[in-house]
Amino acid sequence: MDNNSSAGVVEEPQPDLPVRSEDQPCMRESIASEDSIVMVDGENDNSSPKNDENEEEVPADADEDEVLKEVMKASAEEYARQQAAEAARKAAEEEEAARKAAEEEEAARRIAAEEEEAARKAAEEEEAARKAAEEEEA
Repeated sequence: MDNNSSAGVVEEPQPDLPVRSEDQPCMRESIASEDSIVMVDGENDNSSPKNDENEEEVPADADEDEVLKEVMKASAEEYARQQAAEAARKAAEEEEAARKAAEEEEAARRIAAEEEEAARKAAEEEEAARKAAEEEEA
């Protein structure tokens, strides 16, 4: 056979070339699941033994489902954190607005008290001026 073989034709390994494990049928591996590697002849690979007592064989897309669930859970947690932060921000804004309103109310009371005091003093001065005018007439 020449080096440019057509598709589908398998070349025999050359004796002077190193033999790759995928060229030997008993060494070929196929992944049955992420937990175990199964040899073509049906023997388990000793490098990753499967614990049949504690684990059930899970379809490959189950891991994708778990990842999706974790992503959705993280997304929901992040949304909840954002909502809590927004609620805290709004509560702080409302508290600040209430504090400012109380300060304005207190300032208005002080102004009213000052105006009342000024009116009282003006009335006293007016009364004193009236008495002084009466005494001068008398």
